[in-house]
Amino acid sequence: MKHIICNIKNQNKIINRTVDVLQNGGLIIFPTDTVYGLLCDATNEQAVKKLIQFKNR
Repeated sequence: MKHIICNIKNQNKIINRTVDVLQNGGLIIFPTDTVYGLLCDATNEQAVKKLIQFKNR
C-alpha cells in the first residue's frame, strides 16, 4: 500500500497514478468531509472482489 498526499503542485501526478491503480484492479481510499471513500473499477470483477474483501463482507 502506498500513501500519496495531494497538493496543488502534484495534482496531475495524483490523477495519473489514480487512473493507473484503477486500470490495474487496485483500490483507492480517500478522505471526504465526514468519512473515507473507497473506489475501484466496478467493471473489473477482481477489483470488486478485492473491495468486498477489504470491507470484510
